[in-house]
Amino acid sequence: MNTRAGVVGWSVILAASLVSGKSSQPAAPGTPTYKTLIDYVEVDALVVDKDGQIVRNLTKEDFTVLDEGKRQAISTFSFVDIPVDRVDSPGRMAVPFEPDVQTNERPFEGRLYVLILDDLHIQFSRMTGVHRAARQFIERNVGVNDLIAVVSTGGRGQDSQHFTNNKRLLLGALDGLLGQSSDSRVPDNDQLDRVRRAQMTLSTLRQIAESFGSVRGRRKTMLFFSEGLDFDFATAGDGKAADVFQSFLGTVASTSRSNVTLYAIDPRGLGLVSDDALAVATLEGPRAWLNPPPNQSAYPKAKDGRFISELADQMGVSQRTLRSLAEDTGGFAAINRNDYSGVFERIVRENSSYYLLAYDAPPAKDENKLRRIEVKVTRPGSIVHARRGYLPRKATGGEPKDSRAAATRGMPADLRDALISPLPVSGLSMRVFVAPFKGPGPNASVVLVIEMRGRDLSLDGNSRLEVSFLAADVNAKVHGARNQAVSLDLQPERRLQVQESGIRLLNRMELAPGRYELRVAVRDPGNSNVGAVSYDLEVPDFLKPPISLSGLTLTSLAGAAMFTPRADEQLKDVLPAAPVAVRTFPQNDELALFAEVYDNSASTPHEVSVVASVRADNGGIVYEAEEIMDSSALDAARASFPYTARIPLYDIAPGEYVLDVEARSSVGTTLRASRRIGFTVAPGTSAAK
Repeated sequence: MNTRAGVVGWSVILAASLVSGKSSQPAAPGTPTYKTLIDYVEVDALVVDKDGQIVRNLTKEDFTVLDEGKRQAISTFSFVDIPVDRVDSPGRMAVPFEPDVQTNERPFEGRLYVLILDDLHIQFSRMTGVHRAARQFIERNVGVNDLIAVVSTGGRGQDSQHFTNNKRLLLGALDGLLGQSSDSRVPDNDQLDRVRRAQMTLSTLRQIAESFGSVRGRRKTMLFFSEGLDFDFATAGDGKAADVFQSFLGTVASTSRSNVTLYAIDPRGLGLVSDDALAVATLEGPRAWLNPPPNQSAYPKAKDGRFISELADQMGVSQRTLRSLAEDTGGFAAINRNDYSGVFERIVRENSSYYLLAYDAPPAKDENKLRRIEVKVTRPGSIVHARRGYLPRKATGGEPKDSRAAATRGMPADLRDALISPLPVSGLSMRVFVAPFKGPGPNASVVLVIEMRGRDLSLDGNSRLEVSFLAADVNAKVHGARNQAVSLDLQPERRLQVQESGIRLLNRMELAPGRYELRVAVRDPGNSNVGAVSYDLEVPDFLKPPISLSGLTLTSLAGAAMFTPRADEQLKDVLPAAPVAVRTFPQNDELALFAEVYDNSASTPHEVSVVASVRADNGGIVYEAEEIMDSSALDAARASFPYTARIPLYDIAPGEYVLDVEARSSVGTTLRASRRIGFTVAPGTSAAK
């Protein structure tokens, strides 16, 4: 396996996702808009009392920020207070499901995490404990309003996951990771291999930190699960260890420059050490390491003049690298710990309530020299945790330097930035729905539905919409990229319809089976509004399973009121109106459903039963219908049955429901496929908007 290529591939995914945070990024709650150029320094400061509780109600006047010992004028100040939203999502209903529609109608107000599993420095025998700890964080500590990515330093793209709040996908990314570390305490351990693994790990951390640099107005967090680097930098001298040391310095510098908080979690404590020790004490060493003199005399020493590292065992050496990476960023290292519940709760707490400060960067003669930051508060007894330094850097600008460059080249900057950002952009509200169908050859034909509210659009004169979308696979390769302009030069009656009910755009793209991040962005040049949504897309291989289902497409009487400039040629003859992304319907409405059943066992005469049922929040069935299809009626060219259904809602009480469609083959009891869609029945008779 080419692990180096894998590392580069996934760092590209994150870089492409994060590189253009800039002005299109919504600010965290209570956060003002930040300048787009890197001509200021941003610091997030956690302020706690002696008991570790968050200190609130501080003002800008309570803070002092020193840059190289000189007081700076704080130009931007806010207190960010993000609720820990663990309200049960629809997926926790009696009938679990994952939303099939993504929207940016609610601005992003959560936390942003990258969970990094350093499989290059975790022994195989301890990976089960790492999986358990990482799963615990995702399942118990990631709220529905958070975004998290999973990355491995070993670089296996299939074992990584782009930013999402889909816990099933996040947990799935953990399952294939295996520890690759050998025991560094063995005397004949391969030094070249140790150097290679260390360089790959540091490169991954550095590139993620750098890609975080342009995300403004929010705390950015890396959770680094690792046993640390087994290099004694205090005695590195020359050679390969010195090269690793220089890479280490570059990584620390990148986290400082990008204002990224890193929390290091050592899995060795999961089975080796009691759970009452959490190492979070400040070590003077990291600060000395950032700009060491040539003779390395600034390294921390014991009282008798020997280097501290000379007094530590091999575990202590590697743990010191974890502390060094964490503490200078305002984070901490969790070491010698069996139970991580308290650690994870602390991480969430520190990423939920903090102060954001910014000041104009003073002139710097050397843009590669670390500048020291010190944040103080006047409130007696308060303790401030913040990064300790930064590297000045000019605004990068320019086109993205990844595989999305060709797809986004020449776009207006705000549309390009929105298209490759990991965060939803809410300037123009959108709903996005995607459904895969069998396509030509091995590829699927994916239906894309984009809906926008009329009140967000400029509808005067020769107005238009600029629409862009692309899909990135697990190796960061871009597929199906498209840019198009949609004219909104409408007749008066049509303009009124759009103002009242909105507009719906339909597209298709061909994609091979696999996992994708689908990114959709729309810009209205008339008012400069931009919206963007990310969609987790899994394209099945419809040619392999004995029986499978396409995506489910819905429409309704109310949904048909929305203007759709162009129909989908494959769906217009099987649905009474265009497919909709809305999932709230009035009680007097009627749903129309279309799907395709793919049957690859046609050589044996058999029947296929398709059951559509609607279940309430408590699991009770409020509607059910069955249709029997004979294999003799199979469309031989597509090996498929078309399936349609009508579901009246007038007898269904207002509330939350799940539509479940299941196809069962009589060839065997285990041959079945199903799809689910959640929807809401609302009281009243008005059309959905």
